[in-house]
Amino acid sequence: VATLFAQEAAAPQAGKRGGRGFRGVVGGYAAELDELLRVIRSSTAHFVRCIKPNVRKAARCFEEPVVMRQLRCGGVLEAVRVFASGFPDRMPI
Repeated sequence: VATLFAQEAAAPQAGKRGGRGFRGVVGGYAAELDELLRVIRSSTAHFVRCIKPNVRKAARCFEEPVVMRQLRCGGVLEAVRVFASGFPDRMPI
């Protein structure tokens, strides 16, 4: 019977703390956050907004209320207003 469960006996038991290989939830979160911040700092931000010019999606037909609603809901108009007020668009690191 002992040979049937030899692998389970040799494996570390869940819930036991203290080994060097243990990494808690907070440690995992901190490591992932550090990696994300490293990627963000090493990249250049580019934003692409897709705006539909009309509800029919017809070529060469521009409906201003449709476009303005999309820009307003997407936060683009507010961002332009903030930048035009003189606030910086990037925070110094």
